[in-house]
Amino acid sequence: MKRGTRIRMTLDLKVRMRGKCGLAGRHLGPFENDDAAPGGDKGSCYGCSSEHVDEFGECVGYVEDLVDYNNVPPNHPDYDSNKIGPEVNVRWLPSRLRYAYKTHDLEPA
Repeated sequence: MKRGTRIRMTLDLKVRMRGKCGLAGRHLGPFENDDAAPGGDKGSCYGCSSEHVDEFGECVGYVEDLVDYNNVPPNHPDYDSNKIGPEVNVRWLPSRLRYAYKTHDLEPA
């Protein structure tokens, strides 16, 4: 995908991110606080990424660049050009938050 390409999440990615919680129609856990009293607030569900889909699943974003997994700047002697991509950074609109995705999980918007 080229820089600047307008994209959105594929339906397949949304389904996979919701996982078993999406199939059940409710969060199945494990939860942030599994020790909470029955019926109490157990916090975030660690068994899915439904919150991410709820926030960005209907958004349009654009590809910024390939993900750079180096921990040093490009001019550093330890910089390794093999640690770039293949995932891309996506900037979601209107929030302007950025996340990395595999290109097969995105489609043109």
